[in-house]
Amino acid sequence: MIPRVSRHSVVATHVDGQVFEISVRGHTVRTDQPVAGGGTDTAPTPLEMMSVALAGCVALYAQRYCTGHGLDARGLAVEVNPVWKPEPGSIGRFDVLLHLPVTIPQGHRDAIGHVALTCPVHHTLAHSPEITVKVMPASTSSLEETRPRPAELSVTR
Repeated sequence: MIPRVSRHSVVATHVDGQVFEISVRGHTVRTDQPVAGGGTDTAPTPLEMMSVALAGCVALYAQRYCTGHGLDARGLAVEVNPVWKPEPGSIGRFDVLLHLPVTIPQGHRDAIGHVALTCPVHHTLAHSPEITVKVMPASTSSLEETRPRPAELSVTR
């Protein structure tokens, strides 16, 4: 088992072919590739998971607004449509459709849309976080020895 650096560490482990199991806080999800891309299409792709994260986050923030204002959020749905850039494997835009129940008064709709834009996934995608990659030895014992301690990690924004 790979040790975690923080409570939000996510670990992807190869299963077979292009299938990976990703664990986070005791939960497990899988990713794969479509058959046309050499996978077995048993799970969403990593890029599709970005849309999943955005849809889930926008939906949560919209639902929280509704609950906080005594509005019934049953029927609320969020649809995310990625718009691809010309180069392969790159998303240029996410079109988010926030479907609100007809019971939500018109006066709350703009506010819900604004609150939805404050979700952490939207904020993270909109502000391009720095990503660092460090290649580590594969054995667990060497991971334990060479992995930076949490106090040594730095986050640059």
